[in-house]
Amino acid sequence: MEKAAQDQARHYNLRRRPWRPKVRDTVWAKEHLLSKAAEGFAAKLAPRFDGPYTIKKFTSPVICVLEHETTKKEKTAHISDLKPGSADADGPGDFEE
Repeated sequence: MEKAAQDQARHYNLRRRPWRPKVRDTVWAKEHLLSKAAEGFAAKLAPRFDGPYTIKKFTSPVICVLEHETTKKEKTAHISDLKPGSADADGPGDFEE
């Protein structure tokens, strides 16, 4: 049983690369939207990420306070809900070289 658990852990972590954002990094934050039939809003058609945000500080090793780049609104997020990004990109992962 232990060997099976170790094998599964090895396969799970095979391509995982740890990412630790730093203060003042630009990131995109995952949105947690709900559908509203009365307003004709379908959450599955909405953008998954909002931003860009700048990391202001960390309240714990995995929880950070974010500040929106344009509205200056603050938000708290877990690092698993963040994606690295740049302020001039259209969305997470839109990097220009």
